[in-house]
Amino acid sequence: MRPNAKKIVLGMVYARGGEPVSVRDFIVAAKLFDIAANTVRVTLVRLSADGLIQASGRGAYRLGPAAENLAGYAADWHGAEAQLGEWSGDYLLVHAGHLGRSDRKVLRRRERAMNLCGLQPLERDLYLRPNNLKGGVANLRYRFERLGAEAELIVCVAASFGGEMDSRIASLWNGKALNSGYVETSQRIESWLKT
Repeated sequence: MRPNAKKIVLGMVYARGGEPVSVRDFIVAAKLFDIAANTVRVTLVRLSADGLIQASGRGAYRLGPAAENLAGYAADWHGAEAQLGEWSGDYLLVHAGHLGRSDRKVLRRRERAMNLCGLQPLERDLYLRPNNLKGGVANLRYRFERLGAEAELIVCVAASFGGEMDSRIASLWNGKALNSGYVETSQRIESWLKT
């Protein structure tokens, strides 16, 4: 999976530890992944409007106030693999249908939390992921809390969907594509670092 402009911008501002990052640096980094300069500029405007980044002088940005929990969550990624356990075939299921969709800001925060926690939509407002997180439901609730998702999300363990539903669930994750995307991205970054 290739990074998008949003991931590049947020990753760079977090990595700088509070020091500003110039628009030029964002554009150079995005170019490695064939992302256009205009896409980066639009992303900067949107992230700034959401409070995830803030202007820091002319043509530079740093982490914004709304990104503090998100940044802390991102800091844990270096140990993400250690947080995974064996998968026994069941799933963590999250239902959000009772929470509504009218508040766009809350909905974006909820969907970002789902994405960052590895959940995929099965139906509208119904998400799941393999139950391979150490700590299971409690760990997922903790992650949602850190990412600013609503505490009222229904989180449980589910199994034995059966029939066509099993096929649909299996199609949500393409392990080979994910692994090859990780390899390709790593190679691009290593190549860039050597130049």
